[in-house]
Amino acid sequence: MEKISMEIVTIFCAIFSAAVVIFIAITQQSHSAKLVRDQLENQVYLSKTQFSLRLLQNWNKQTTTDFTIFRNAFPNLYEHCNKLSCKKVNQLFEGLTNKNKNESIVANSIIHILNYFEYVSQSYLRNAANKQIIHESFRTTMVRLYFVLSNYILKEIITTGRNPWLPYTSFVTNAINGEFSCNDGKQNCDKYNECISNIPILNETQESAKIKFNNVLISEN
Repeated sequence: MEKISMEIVTIFCAIFSAAVVIFIAITQQSHSAKLVRDQLENQVYLSKTQFSLRLLQNWNKQTTTDFTIFRNAFPNLYEHCNKLSCKKVNQLFEGLTNKNKNESIVANSIIHILNYFEYVSQSYLRNAANKQIIHESFRTTMVRLYFVLSNYILKEIITTGRNPWLPYTSFVTNAINGEFSCNDGKQNCDKYNECISNIPILNETQESAKIKFNNVLISEN
């Protein structure tokens, strides 16, 4: 009986020892897995942050001239959050077609701005960028310019049958649905909120865009 008891104790001790070894191994493995996971998360965060800062840097380098051309051509539109008129949009499109130098320069500056905000929006929607940096660096400008240039986007839909800046539209939709709020000072936020309250969301068909554009054009005359 004592021999059997000793065997049981021996087996129990062996099982306990094995369990301890397994527990330590699992704990170490779990700790290692957590370290790897934390490192990967930090690398992803750093990569997104660096990419977002490059977006901001490139905006300042590549698009400042276009933004200046646009604001000089249409003083106070951006500042007062007023739409570019349909009549002027038609002139810009005609200038591109007829290769009118002055109109083409302004039209191309608008296209460059919209294309860049399209790139920023895609980065944001695909979670490739640090969203907080995008919010703080681009949000107010992107929302206000979307409103200001909404008739230009409508005209593009009429002309080509599609909205080439659809992700930009999605970004603005997120903004006006309250995904983030304005924190750029009272004056800027008042204009931002004014734009939001009047902003069109341009998920238009070619036909509906044409009707909307022509109605606005009639009201301008």
